[in-house]
Amino acid sequence: MLDPFLLAFAMRDASGAIIDLLYIDTNQAGCQSLGVSRDELVGMCVRQTLPPQMASDLIAACASVIDGGASLHLSDEPYRLADPDGPTRWFDLRIVQIADGVSITWHDVTERHEALEQVSRSEQRFRLLAENSSDFVYFADAEGRASWVAPSVTRTLGWRPEDIVGMVVTDLVHPDDWDVVAALGEAASGGTEVIALRPGVAHPILARLRQADGAYRWMSVTATRVHEQGSVEHSIVVGMRDVDELVATQALAERGQRDDLTGLVNRPSLLDRMERILSENRRNSDVTAVLYCDVDHFKEINDTFGHAVGDEVLRTIALRIRQSVRDNDIVARLGGDEFVVVLQGLAGPCDAEAVAEKIRRAMREALMVDGIDLSRSFSIGVAMVSADSTPDRVLRDADAALYEAKESGRDRTVTHRGHRLTGDRLTG
Repeated sequence: MLDPFLLAFAMRDASGAIIDLLYIDTNQAGCQSLGVSRDELVGMCVRQTLPPQMASDLIAACASVIDGGASLHLSDEPYRLADPDGPTRWFDLRIVQIADGVSITWHDVTERHEALEQVSRSEQRFRLLAENSSDFVYFADAEGRASWVAPSVTRTLGWRPEDIVGMVVTDLVHPDDWDVVAALGEAASGGTEVIALRPGVAHPILARLRQADGAYRWMSVTATRVHEQGSVEHSIVVGMRDVDELVATQALAERGQRDDLTGLVNRPSLLDRMERILSENRRNSDVTAVLYCDVDHFKEINDTFGHAVGDEVLRTIALRIRQSVRDNDIVARLGGDEFVVVLQGLAGPCDAEAVAEKIRRAMREALMVDGIDLSRSFSIGVAMVSADSTPDRVLRDADAALYEAKESGRDRTVTHRGHRLTGDRLTG
């Protein structure tokens, strides 16, 4: 269907000024748009068909065309045509001079106008969010260079947005936290969903970012690849949330569960974890063992070389024990040269004794401190967890087996015999 159009002649006052327009013709589309028949429209004036302000604006636009001779194109003009009291609709108009009159063609662009208004409102909401959010958001190109940075970066890290634009933001990441670099590298390589990191790396990432003053701050980082409309290139949207206080709180809580010297689980945390494990054992009949370990003749190291050297030996021993067991096994230091290992998911006592021997073999390897081999043998007591075990009882049983190992000459593993074996299970 053709766009609506109408022909109108100028109506002038005594001075020659155009004061109104007289409709002399229109097409079917014009009749439908205006809500009147051709017979009704022809002979009417603009001021009779439009609200006063709209009529005055249209007459002024047409007068400039008639008197000036140049065509006029108007975009996104608001009018109420069929119903003066109805909702406003938006039109593109083309006004062309014809003698002492004009041809007016219009096209309803209300849907386009409303769509652009929606985009504008969305952009405004996004801008307000970006400027006032406690999070730090930036857009980067496929090479990782920041193209837009939210103003909140100043509040979060002390940088101005213009300091970051053009920068590869991962340059701000602490060297120990290069998982962010890996994430952004994968973002540039393909896919459209939230970036999947390499196995074993959680999403979002926790990483330290350098502040403007040179200090580092913990941030939670997510990265998503997006394709902007009309562009063949993809961008990366990176969101960072300040979690510095949360990480500090968690680190403090974690330190309360760890031995300061070795980083292993400490006694209170060990007892708490054993309580949970024993509770699970009563439900699923899992086979669990506790190894009570002691360094043979460790006192000689402290007495001869001093406690600083002794501490270094204990740290190496802790590392060797940790490397001798599975990731899900618990390794704790009770104090001094005493260590405890909790093994779950065993087939029977033989598995526990095999792990104990593996630990003892690791202890026989040279342990060099300042050119001196300070390796020591290990005595280990093994106790199997039974249905009625408590943390204190099973530790006492393992300690009794350790005492027997030391009394029998040290450098050996002894399994507590307070329970008898039936097949691969222990019974009271």
